[in-house]
Amino acid sequence: MSNLLEKIRNDEVEYREVDAGIVNTTYITGDRVLQIPSEGGSHQLRKSRYLLNHMEDAGVQVPAVIEYSEDPLFAVFERIEGRMLEERAELGEEYLEAVRNAGQALAEIHGVEAERYGEPDPYLGFQEGDYGNWQSFTEDYVQGTLDMIQSDVFQPLSARASSMLDADLFPEQPDSRVLHLDFKTENIIIDAESEPHVIDFDDAKYGDPRLDLMYARFLMSKKGEEVEETFMQGYRDVRDPEMTDELEDNYGLLAVLRDLRGAEWCLKNDRDVDLEDWRRGLEGALDRLGGQ
Repeated sequence: MSNLLEKIRNDEVEYREVDAGIVNTTYITGDRVLQIPSEGGSHQLRKSRYLLNHMEDAGVQVPAVIEYSEDPLFAVFERIEGRMLEERAELGEEYLEAVRNAGQALAEIHGVEAERYGEPDPYLGFQEGDYGNWQSFTEDYVQGTLDMIQSDVFQPLSARASSMLDADLFPEQPDSRVLHLDFKTENIIIDAESEPHVIDFDDAKYGDPRLDLMYARFLMSKKGEEVEETFMQGYRDVRDPEMTDELEDNYGLLAVLRDLRGAEWCLKNDRDVDLEDWRRGLEGALDRLGGQ
């Protein structure tokens, strides 16, 4: 057993438990973060550990994996000193610089190649995805979203978004890359030099980076047009997304469906969020994508 885990369990060190996330119990002490999977969260913790090592090897700024154990299952990560990109006031004049740097960080993640598409496969050491075809993954993802979203609040929006999709526009065999798929301001830690460190790879998959970019752009747009544009400038500093207007809209619709999953989960689990404001934002996004 980890010396740190034993000390936390015996109250021999000062620590705090973080009330965040749904798949891990997280403890912070000193310069370390210790995570133990909650029920059903073992796959995500193993995947995160693999991908963080993979990202670090590729030069992406992420927390280092300091210790890992299978029995009992836990991981100890480096604690990044800094502030979440979400905390605008504390970042001050450097905020937009940090946003642009965050766009560059996502582009660097998309430089990491993967094999196949979809969920990293634990039986292959997380080295390959579980789909051999990107269109098959997107089709199943859309159907899975429709099956999940059944509330009167969000179901009409999911039905509308799926009806606007043109599945034939999705490429069959695009370059497969690591997709973060939760690249929001709460998951980007900005250090003293305004450099971003990316955390939380629990939702990561392998596939077309244009999906990840459009979802990140959608999340950044919630912080305002200037933030969205600055983020995209940073991304283009490193990578050209190579998207037609039609493909951009199609991935935008897929991003809306992804956000609807989060909204539905919050509704079903009584999370303290403004669901009506969330619904209006999603409706506005669909209006824009539909040219209204």
